[in-house]
Amino acid sequence: MLAASVKSRLVADVEVGTFLSGGVDSSIVTMLAQSCAQRSLKSFSAGFDAHINELPYAREIANGAGTEHHERTVTVSVEDMRTVMRYLDEPLGDSSVVPAALIAKLAREKVPVVLSGDGGDELFMGYGHYRAHWDLPVYKKVLAAILDFTPDALYVRSHLNLFSAHERARLWRDGGSAVELDPTARIDLSSAETPLQRLALLDMHLKLPGDMLVKVDRASMMHSLEVRSPFLQHELAQFAFNLPDAYKTDRTRGKIVLEKAFGAFLPRSVFARKKQGFGAPLKHWLADGVVRALIGEMRNDSRISAYVRGDRVRSYIDAFYDGHQEMSYKLWMLFALELWMREHEGEYS
Repeated sequence: MLAASVKSRLVADVEVGTFLSGGVDSSIVTMLAQSCAQRSLKSFSAGFDAHINELPYAREIANGAGTEHHERTVTVSVEDMRTVMRYLDEPLGDSSVVPAALIAKLAREKVPVVLSGDGGDELFMGYGHYRAHWDLPVYKKVLAAILDFTPDALYVRSHLNLFSAHERARLWRDGGSAVELDPTARIDLSSAETPLQRLALLDMHLKLPGDMLVKVDRASMMHSLEVRSPFLQHELAQFAFNLPDAYKTDRTRGKIVLEKAFGAFLPRSVFARKKQGFGAPLKHWLADGVVRALIGEMRNDSRISAYVRGDRVRSYIDAFYDGHQEMSYKLWMLFALELWMREHEGEYS
């Protein structure tokens, strides 16, 4: 089914390439696409020097598949960040939208359409939160329910709310009353037969369409690049969702059925190494002199102060630069919102 989905998405009047991170999903898509093609396809990868760099793995896959591979080591500037924010019609806190836009630019220099591996993690339980809840003993399930550590509750706290309810109440000028703390309440989970299927449905209804696909769509459309996602063919998605959990994940690994189906065609390292994802080196970005200067301006003169309390913003700034590196994601969220508001001055209310 996946091979057929890839083949159908290669049909075009223009040249089609692939995004290739070196991870499981994009490697499978690239391998299948090249096997269907009459000539060498172009594949595209990006890395961040020593910070986050999967270029060697992508290069290995490209060599094995026989694609014409193009790669770029990405250096992100403040101007890149501003440009991306300018193209976003609403704020997006996912920092990887910036490098995604840069690799989309690289691809568009060669082809107008690419295939991606988006959707593989959600459909075949590739994320770590699936493994964390795999086959828990009864006593742990009971304890989790008592302490409100159920999969659903942890999903809300860990994946949907970077800022806790207490933090939001102190940060937002309206006490956070306008923020939807638990969007899972409006998701129909009745088709889920297991806790892991509930998590998968939450990912499919929230994370995938609300973050992952938004990021790819905005980043690619900046450069008039069409991105097609073979994993999201609806019949394949239905089939994958209804597979038993044990076909997809266990305590130590995800995407088990993909490994069984394609493991013989890809290097062992693709499935053996830890999932990395196309993230951004936030701590490095925030330490950049120009970025730090802009963040410094937020201490006393920020656009976001119309919505959040300045003393709380300053506390996050101070905490990060005093060595609390775990604050990087929260500080980036505030900085990204500030940049977006600056680039869209007068366009919001």
